[in-house]
Amino acid sequence: MQNGKLIKTIKSAYALNLQNAVAAADDARTLALTNPEYLDITRERAGLNFKIAEKTARGEDTSAEFKRLDELSVLSAAALKRLHLSEADFEPKFLCTICRDTGMVDNRFCKCFEKKYYTALRNLLGIEGYMSFTFADADFSKIKDDKQRSYLEKLYAAFEKYAEKF
Repeated sequence: MQNGKLIKTIKSAYALNLQNAVAAADDARTLALTNPEYLDITRERAGLNFKIAEKTARGEDTSAEFKRLDELSVLSAAALKRLHLSEADFEPKFLCTICRDTGMVDNRFCKCFEKKYYTALRNLLGIEGYMSFTFADADFSKIKDDKQRSYLEKLYAAFEKYAEKF
């Protein structure tokens, strides 16, 4: 499999995850809106929000409307609880909260995408496990020649400083 095909395969999986997360949130909202009690509360809230906007534009007191909105929030939460739902169920549950299951952040691959890519690449190449070596793993004590050890330590420090930029 070529690199481009591997990336395309992973992007397809991300698109499916995104689609499923959005669909689950939409299904929860649809279920809630089929409940007459929740639907009435939602309609009243929408009407109150419009009324608040009108009164605010005219400079009128909106405290009664805000009080009723607070009451409706409690009633709404109770109605949703009876449906085994909450307001949070109306938001997609993304596997990655950073890229929101798009695989991209600021026109770059997200860390989660890179992790999936490298895992898939290792599997494709038959490389078992994940070797994670860091600069801290270096052990210069095994080098007997003091001059060579000192030179390598300086060289290693320079490479570590260079790597930190990336």
